[in-house]
Amino acid sequence: GQPRPQDGEAPGGAGRTAHVKIPLCQCGGGVYFLEREESSVETRVAVLAIIVRDTASVPALNELLHQYGHYIIGRMGIPYREKGISIISIAIDASQDIISALSGKIGRLKGVSTKTAYSNVITHMEEKHD
Repeated sequence: GQPRPQDGEAPGGAGRTAHVKIPLCQCGGGVYFLEREESSVETRVAVLAIIVRDTASVPALNELLHQYGHYIIGRMGIPYREKGISIISIAIDASQDIISALSGKIGRLKGVSTKTAYSNVITHMEEKHD
């Protein structure tokens, strides 16, 4: 058979479809993904602003960021020791579904809050360059 496309790649010669993988959970030492084929995948550049008040949630936060690592452009963390919090910004380029899924999972962590700012930079899958 024909090799399957990597995350975010459009299959060769198959028109405008792409396989998109969204990490769902980590169970039993593995990460489970929701995989679906989309016909018109658009990616957006966004920034997630994350405030961490409970350091016990940091390992789970780092695991989520690792799971979504292939979408993350960069990250910056600033410890604000006087207030006992950490401020993290994540630059990401992914579909709106993936960005929303990551933001929602982060927001469900104990002592962690997040907000997402979307840019107007939208790339159609067939236009995206590595």
